[in-house]
Amino acid sequence: RVGLLTELLLEMVFRDLQPLSLVEERGFRLLLGCLEPQFAPPSPSQLGSLLWHRYHGLKQLLETHLQSSLPSRSLALCAERWRSLGGGGTVGRLYLTVSVHFVDRDWRLARCVLETRALPELGEAGG
Repeated sequence: RVGLLTELLLEMVFRDLQPLSLVEERGFRLLLGCLEPQFAPPSPSQLGSLLWHRYHGLKQLLETHLQSSLPSRSLALCAERWRSLGGGGTVGRLYLTVSVHFVDRDWRLARCVLETRALPELGEAGG
């Protein structure tokens, strides 16, 4: 049961873009204590390590799939520039996300985010 709960916690963090510190938040701990009082969630650093391991496994799987399942020139790379929202609706950080879109052998459309990085603002070093 511990393994399942840890996997579900990882899933929630990366699907909902939650911070790793979520596991230390009082409200989260109250909810978890009510639902599963015996479960001690991993620390933020342990959670980060588990996510990093999952990322590398998925990255290798994607690389293998792209190399073996797609004919050459059958994917599209997209670069999207976007800005997060800051606290109270203020303007947040500027980001660049690179993703790949392709149709696999079974004619399923797939989209994978390859990387997201914060971009320097104008006036910052390198911006």
